[in-house]
Amino acid sequence: MQTQLFDLSQFRKKKAPAQEEFESNNLDILLAFRDIVPRCFERLHKEIFGVIEPVSQDKNLPAVVMSGFMRGELIKLFPEACRNATTQRFQLAGTKNEQIFIKKLDERRRPSNIPTVDSVLIYNQRSKSMADTTPNIFLGYTATDDWSGFTGTYAVCIDGDKTVWESDLSMLCDNRGSLIVKMPVEPVAPKTPKIKEGVVKIKKKAE
Repeated sequence: MQTQLFDLSQFRKKKAPAQEEFESNNLDILLAFRDIVPRCFERLHKEIFGVIEPVSQDKNLPAVVMSGFMRGELIKLFPEACRNATTQRFQLAGTKNEQIFIKKLDERRRPSNIPTVDSVLIYNQRSKSMADTTPNIFLGYTATDDWSGFTGTYAVCIDGDKTVWESDLSMLCDNRGSLIVKMPVEPVAPKTPKIKEGVVKIKKKAE
C-alpha cells in the first residue's frame, strides 16, 4: 500500500493509454530498450563487477550503474525523445507525448521509490498542472537478487496500487513480424555478497 502524503483529488487525473496503442506507437523505443538491457548487463559485469571486488560494492551500485548505462544508450538512440537528460528524473517522450520513466522493477513488475510528492503523483497518474494530460509509463527490467542476470524487460502502466496493464517486451514482434526473445546474460563475475547482520543498510534516495 502506498503512503498517502496528501489529497490526490486536488490534482488532475491522467487517462492511461490502451496497451496495444502504446505498443504500436512506441515500438521502436520498446524494441531498442529490450536490446539495451542485456548490453548494459554485460557492461555491468565486465566493467564494474570485474573491477570492484564484491566486498567494496555498495548494495545500490548495480542499479545505479545500470541506470547510467541505459540512460546513455537511450540518449544516443533517441535524443529527440529524451527529457531532462541532465536532471535526476530522466524520462523519454513517447510518440503521443507519454512520459516514459526508466526503472528497475520488483518481482511484481512495479517501480519502487521512497514516497515523495512527485513520485506519488507519477504512480497515481496525477499532475500538478491542469494542462498536463500525458500519461505516465514505466519502462524497466527485472533482475536476479544477486545481479547475475536480468530476468525480463517490461513496459508497465500503473495507477496507484493497481496495475492497469503490463507488456512483456520479449513477446513483442519487430517490424518484420518476427518474434525475438532475449535470453538472460550469463554471469561473468562473482555474485555480490548478501549484507551481513548488523550492517546498517543505506536508504535509496528518491528519484
